[in-house]
Parts: sequence; structure tokens; C-alpha cells
Amino acid sequence: MAVNNPLRIRQITLDGVTWTPIYAPYDCNGFTIEDQGLATDIKLRSDKDDMTTEVTCVAGTQRKVITNPPFTSAGDSSVVNFKKDELIIYAQSSSGTITAVTTYL
Repeated sequence: MAVNNPLRIRQITLDGVTWTPIYAPYDCNGFTIEDQGLATDIKLRSDKDDMTTEVTCVAGTQRKVITNPPFTSAGDSSVVNFKKDELIIYAQSSSGTITAVTTYL
């Protein structure tokens, strides 16, 4: 049965070697990520090859990017920040293989 709900929850496997790209599953304005086990830091980068773009989601916390939709000059509120299949961020476990939980809204 299809769910008519703008919230999506996904589990993604991350390891300590590969920068895993995370894409928007649909047009959305919000994204969160956390370690399902709440025990391992998650490293996030906007550019996987540039360590100066890195921030850390500390174990037991959640990293959020939730924004209001931008408005066009015509006042169109249907514009979104993350378009379907668009790259949001790259993620990597700080140690070993973990399951990250992501939400999109």
C-alpha cells in the first residue's frame, strides 16, 4: 500500500573507508542522519575529496538540515531545496561498518 506522507525514513550502511553519497529520495526541504546504534560518529562532507568541507555528527546525536523552501521572485512556494535524486551529502563511519538512519521531509 502506498503511503501519502512526505516523511521518508531510510537505513544506509556506512563504512570507515568509503564516502557514501546520500541522495534525496523525492523533492524535500529537510534531512537528518544519525547512527542507529548511537555509538559511532558519522563524518559528513559536501565534497568527498575536500577534508575542509567535513563536519562530524557525534555519536548519540543527530545532524539536521531543515530549511524553509526558498521563494522565487514570483512568490512560488513549490520550489524545494533538495530535488529528487540530487546529492545532499557524503557520509562515512568514523569506525567500522554501521547502519545510519536518515529522514527526509
